[in-house]
Amino acid sequence: MTNATNTPTVVQRHPVRAFFWSLPLALGIVLVLIVTKVIELSLTPMIIVFVIVLILGTLWGAFGPAKSPKGPPPTPAAPVDVPEPSRFDDFTDTQSGDTDDAGDAGDAGAGGGDTGDTGDGGGDGGDGD
Repeated sequence: MTNATNTPTVVQRHPVRAFFWSLPLALGIVLVLIVTKVIELSLTPMIIVFVIVLILGTLWGAFGPAKSPKGPPPTPAAPVDVPEPSRFDDFTDTQSGDTDDAGDAGDAGAGGGDTGDTGDGGGDGGDGD
């Protein structure tokens, strides 16, 4: 089966749903057959008719003709465009008072970080000898 764009459509069948809908159908048919005196008021014929209708309804749901889709399949969602950064994005970041450049420079000098000097007096500075 194909739709208007000639792409194959997936046909879904529902045998479990058909089984549950066959329960009231079978009960109704049993009651009609009893009231119209087609079957006698006995447990065995009622169970036989009930089971036969239940099996037929389930088989119809599993292998019977499927309903055609009501409309075309849904189209996939269009990709969302990411907005370009605004010229005001940097402006709003610097208003908080903490900038990356100022924060890094202040931390390196105040913390006395690792400058590569081992403190043994050697190196390129020397005593003047």
